[in-house]
Amino acid sequence: MLHYYIQKGWDAERFLSLDLESRLFYTASMQTALEERARMFGKGVSG
Repeated sequence: MLHYYIQKGWDAERFLSLDLESRLFYTASMQTALEERARMFGKGVSG
């Protein structure tokens, strides 16, 4: 997950300093974005 946000331009220290609730939110957001991208390209998403 950290790799995903670093590619988006985030500073690793900024991300690592987030509280658990914020990390869970960003995890869910990342998963949603990956699922949407997979649908856009017609690929199935597993696990």
